[in-house]
Amino acid sequence: MDESTQFSLLLSKLHEALSSEVFRTCESLNGHGEWEMALNHCVYHLAKVPLATKMELMACAQGFGSSGTVLAEIEKLPCS
Repeated sequence: MDESTQFSLLLSKLHEALSSEVFRTCESLNGHGEWEMALNHCVYHLAKVPLATKMELMACAQGFGSSGTVLAEIEKLPCS
């Protein structure tokens, strides 16, 4: 599965946790091949997520080779 498809699946799980504007921005970025930027934007705007989704975010970020800053932000997210 390519990065864009992987992020799309994850984003669909986060739809309820994001504002409509942030969700559309993430979709647009991902649709233009900017999946890492979309992931960063998504993480920045999350308040809390279920533990399983948090683990998927971590795996996605690691798979994308995201910076330690993004991984640290994911780690700080409280679980619902």
